[in-house]
Amino acid sequence: MPARRRSQLLIDADREAVWVAVRCGRHVAQARRRRRLTQEQLGALVDLDRSRISQLERGLGAGASLTVWHRIGRALDLPIRVEFARDPVAGPADAGHLTR
Repeated sequence: MPARRRSQLLIDADREAVWVAVRCGRHVAQARRRRRLTQEQLGALVDLDRSRISQLERGLGAGASLTVWHRIGRALDLPIRVEFARDPVAGPADAGHLTR
């Protein structure tokens, strides 16, 4: 049975997830070093082993749960914010003056 081709949407979303993980990993590594923590120490704070912290810092965290990223953010006093961008299909927000 031939393998199904992934849609462009899935390819693009996965590529973006990797890009986000790389950026987050860099931020984590920089923040950890500024706080003079080892990967082992950070891992102990967030209940991960040193090798997983290393993977995340190297950008291999696209599959990591939001819980893991939030734990790391809290441990480094760098809370993360995850949200969807503004919906382009939604109309402009009515501040009350548009109905006049």
